[in-house]
Amino acid sequence: MIRTIEIKGLRGIREGKLSDLTPLVVLVGPNGCGKSTAIEGIHIAASPATAEALVQVIRRHEAGGSGPRWLLWRAGLTGPAEVKIASDSEVSRTCRLQLDPGKPESETWIEFEVSHKKGQTRNGNVRAVKNKYHSHNPAGFFPLPDVPEVNLIETYPANFQSPLHELYTKAVQLGRRKEAIGIVSEVFSRSDECRNSD
Repeated sequence: MIRTIEIKGLRGIREGKLSDLTPLVVLVGPNGCGKSTAIEGIHIAASPATAEALVQVIRRHEAGGSGPRWLLWRAGLTGPAEVKIASDSEVSRTCRLQLDPGKPESETWIEFEVSHKKGQTRNGNVRAVKNKYHSHNPAGFFPLPDVPEVNLIETYPANFQSPLHELYTKAVQLGRRKEAIGIVSEVFSRSDECRNSD
């Protein structure tokens, strides 16, 4: 399980840290305070498929007209972004994202480097043309020992994300039914509490 996330230069977060995370974390705050950025940071850094996670995050915002440069603090002009996570098994992973400034204005290349505490490093990139995702070079990595999979779930349907029922089915198939029921039950029971408090 992920216990800590540190973010530097990702989207609107110049620097921040969440620690002592539990199996269920609810982020609450006004619009623009960094809730989505924290979730997307976890998705990018914890995923064994960093390039694919970056593509999901970029596509998530394309409909609003944002190009991939928005992913980096001040469009990447102030340096690289860095997301570091640590898990229960005391394994940490750091993902550095950097804009390649040598490309024409119509192209965006975000190069990334993923490194494990144990010294393993992988590199890749994501390319956009005219602010739309174009292609990527993956940097396959092994899952963190206690975080075998990371999924981004939305409240609205999107073709690149997994519906909650599919994730639940997969958890059951992996022998984690009890954990899945506990998390889903806690989320839905608390949502009832919120509705009943009005």
